[in-house]
Amino acid sequence: MRVAYPVCFLAMAAEAWWRGTAADPLSGVGLLVFMLAKGLKYWAIATLGVRWTFRVLVPPGSSRVTTGPYRVLTHPNYVAVLGELTGIYGHAWEVEKLSVGKPKLEPADQVDPLAFRAPLWKMHRDDRTEAQRLTWTLPHRSKNPVIIEIGAFEDGLDMERSDGLVLLNGKTVHYFQQGGMRPFMLPVETLLKGNNSIQITLMSGTAEAAEALGKTVKFYDAVDCATLKAEWSFAKWEMPAAGKFGKNTKHAAGEPCWWKAPFTVGEGEGPLLIECAGLTKGQLYINGKHLCRYYVATSSGKKTPPQHGYVVPRSWLKPDKNEIAIFDEHGAAPTKLRVLGDASGGAIDR
Repeated sequence: MRVAYPVCFLAMAAEAWWRGTAADPLSGVGLLVFMLAKGLKYWAIATLGVRWTFRVLVPPGSSRVTTGPYRVLTHPNYVAVLGELTGIYGHAWEVEKLSVGKPKLEPADQVDPLAFRAPLWKMHRDDRTEAQRLTWTLPHRSKNPVIIEIGAFEDGLDMERSDGLVLLNGKTVHYFQQGGMRPFMLPVETLLKGNNSIQITLMSGTAEAAEALGKTVKFYDAVDCATLKAEWSFAKWEMPAAGKFGKNTKHAAGEPCWWKAPFTVGEGEGPLLIECAGLTKGQLYINGKHLCRYYVATSSGKKTPPQHGYVVPRSWLKPDKNEIAIFDEHGAAPTKLRVLGDASGGAIDR
């Protein structure tokens, strides 16, 4: 994780360069959000000092950190992760599929990809697209952007190259690499009111791939930006009301589920240990206080190292009746969970 997590962001940037993805007006905002999130993350790491670890654990005898970003945020590192991903991925859109007629293969001038953007991966100075374009007529009568999705179309075709360009009303607006293509957006200011010409031309084999390519291209009306006016925040893990729990409550297998049960402890001064056998991934609460996040097994039940036991400070416990609440993301039942005392503590009733 120490290496894989930061490398994944470098891989995203490398992929964008390799595919020739153009920056849009929101790219600068995304980069700013990403850098601010990185700053918050490193502030949290510096505040924790030697306590910082990639594993989620609470060392015995440790006290809560209340300096630095922890003065105002319970989990600043998690907030930073959310900010990093928001800066990289951008906005989320609600879309409606547009009905566009079948495309036609039309003769046209060749296009120089490097005149659109340079450099491009494996593109040479004299490379040109074919003199044919697959053409759609796209009616646009709304005030919304349009999203175009180009799927993989190369299967079963003997093609030397399958990368190409997308042209809007005769102007190149997008370059795509071969294989694994992703959606891209046409901003509303680039679209004409009424009919627009959308054309795709490949570096080779446009005519041969026309039928397969035409079936994979989809058009969407971006009717609403779901995140433009949204407020991003770290969601709290809140227990359901007491009346939601019951002996006869049922839930579908594999779906998240809450569990709650009472327990008592004997006399003693030492902490307790909760062994989360049989659970998967989720949250633990003791007497209404959030103890920790646990991750002891995958959804299929395969155990994940290294930690399966979690310490409960004695100061959190009541002399008579205590309560444990569990949120398991995959709905695993805590039938094998154990609450253990230390050597100086008394017996525990479970």
